[in-house]
Amino acid sequence: MRVIAGEFKGRNLNFVSTEILRPTADVVKEALFTKLSFFFPIDAFLDLFSGTGSIGIEALSRGAKKVFFVEKNRNHAIIIENNLKALKIDYDKNNLNSTKRAVLFVGDFETFLQSVNEKFDIIFVDPPYKSDFYDSSLNIIKERNILADDGVIVLEHDANKKIENEDFEISCQKKYGKRCLTYLIEE
Repeated sequence: MRVIAGEFKGRNLNFVSTEILRPTADVVKEALFTKLSFFFPIDAFLDLFSGTGSIGIEALSRGAKKVFFVEKNRNHAIIIENNLKALKIDYDKNNLNSTKRAVLFVGDFETFLQSVNEKFDIIFVDPPYKSDFYDSSLNIIKERNILADDGVIVLEHDANKKIENEDFEISCQKKYGKRCLTYLIEE
């Protein structure tokens, strides 16, 4: 797994392959950032359910001013920390008011979404595929109004999962083998 473009292009990221940790494939990551390229540079990017942190790190590499990484699994959070340290990215841990480029929140996504006081230009949501966290995440994002005007939410999910939410409109949906990226905007 590597950083595809930008400041950290070509740098390898560390991860341990497990049954519950499935990093976004490079082809999917490249397609995601190609589609989002017109948003950059951006002020705030949220990598919800961060896993290895590869999506958020790619956003930083491409010029995002600030990225929030949210990961509940402590072992995965250690992987994110190690990747941030290896790339010499200045970060804070669990300080939602930090002025540093990266903030790693180790805890539950609901707690984070209920606590953060930030508007995000891009929110990337990639929870465990068989969870109901897609709907929960979208409901809290809407309720708390944390998506910036003209912002986009990107869901990575199993290609067979149907995505529906009355608060957001699907602007684009692309399949990549067994995975799918769904781009949502506010209606």
